[in-house]
Amino acid sequence: MITSLFDLDRTVREATRRLARARASLSERLPPGEPVPSPLAPFRSVLSKATYDELADLPDPLLAPALRSHLARLILARVLWDDEVRLARAWTDPSVTLGDHTPLPPLPRAVSRTADGTSFPPKLLLQALLVDPNPDRRARIAEAFTRAARDHLRDPARRHADRRAAASHQLGVPLDALDLPHHPRPRPRARPGPRSRGARPRVGCGRAGDGARTEGTGVGGFGARRGGCGSARRRRRSA
Repeated sequence: MITSLFDLDRTVREATRRLARARASLSERLPPGEPVPSPLAPFRSVLSKATYDELADLPDPLLAPALRSHLARLILARVLWDDEVRLARAWTDPSVTLGDHTPLPPLPRAVSRTADGTSFPPKLLLQALLVDPNPDRRARIAEAFTRAARDHLRDPARRHADRRAAASHQLGVPLDALDLPHHPRPRPRARPGPRSRGARPRVGCGRAGDGARTEGTGVGGFGARRGGCGSARRRRRSA
């Protein structure tokens, strides 16, 4: 039962931070055979369909809909964590060999260290395919990546997509609402006009007859309506 939307908001923020750190670690090569604990396991009681449905009945037009949107993504991430880890292993495990000892193009050290010298992960092959300027070598790498996609990536990717569609249907959220979030475009700020460097703003000056009021004159802008700028210039000349 939801007792405070602000407490729920803090919980959602903490769960989002832990999920982001865990997903960043999935980009590295995972230890073979070791399970990867879910970062959302401590929040199982909050990240549930009951909480998601309860938010829909709260009379709060601002915080509740935003929390409900974030909660839907976290619920799917908790349910699909094992499938996400399985797909990450398929991307980062060195499971593909290149024929004829084809060398890879120079890659960053953090990327190239995921290979063991004879086998390469599909993720490394994809990055090499995108940066290789040699057309012959790129064709051999593309053939190896096609083989990796067919033998190692297709099944976990299809399983993850199918289970994600089923989980979103059970939760009652269309996938378009999760994949294509709407972010309203902010209104552009009005830029000030060009001013010369070191120029001081003109106070009490305006076009004659425009009726503009000027702050700091003490006379309600009468100087601007009666040509006060010219009068000020004439006074300076006479001085």
